[in-house]
Amino acid sequence: MHPFLSVPAAAAALLCSLGAAATTITVADMQAADWTQTVLRHEGAGTVGFSVQGRAGDPGNSFWLTEYALPPFARPGTANDTVANLYGAASWNPATDGAIDRFDFGVDAQRIASSFASGFAGFVRPVVEQGGVVFSVAFSSLDLASLTQFGPLAWHFEDTDNWLPFTGVARPDFSSSGGRLHFGYRFDLGATCTGAGGCFATATRAGIDNFSVTITPQAVTPTGTVPEPAGAWLLLTAAAAAGLARRRSS
Repeated sequence: MHPFLSVPAAAAALLCSLGAAATTITVADMQAADWTQTVLRHEGAGTVGFSVQGRAGDPGNSFWLTEYALPPFARPGTANDTVANLYGAASWNPATDGAIDRFDFGVDAQRIASSFASGFAGFVRPVVEQGGVVFSVAFSSLDLASLTQFGPLAWHFEDTDNWLPFTGVARPDFSSSGGRLHFGYRFDLGATCTGAGGCFATATRAGIDNFSVTITPQAVTPTGTVPEPAGAWLLLTAAAAAGLARRRSS
């Protein structure tokens, strides 16, 4: 139901603003066929693997397992990897579903294992894909190191936030003239070996489950001519004067 705002006036003018209903896409049981991985960055010898696994004690609720592995380094070196995981079974078309005002994303995440001394397991942030370009809000990644059990992560973004591609200068178009949008998340992990004699092999394993995004479209303001209160009073005054003139002539 759309909320209406009524403003009493002598001319019985009515001003209304139509609110817009939010839509939520929720993926509780991950299916590999519904998702596509896109490599955004691969520097160095690290490898990233994605696979769907069943949660212990809850076989009907599968999750994405992300595994990151670094081989031994014989000398100082660096590896950086960023991979987007995009959900293809649902989308938002601004031309038919409405221009977007804001997004609310959520996932459950867990650091399952890490051989880094710090327990480092990578970073996660939401992404949107439009026209083959993957966008995210700058500096929105969250660290997984403290999540030893599946726990919630949440983000709130406005359409006017600093949405950026991984490379380039393109910007997403969330207006009614924008292209279709798909949603997902990206996984980032980088490591630097500083030891003169190199570093041992390292690996991490992280889980992502219960992905959701709530899309709130912009409010729709109807067009039309509504008499302003001052104009209404003028009309009423003119009508009263005409009635008075008729009474005097009679």
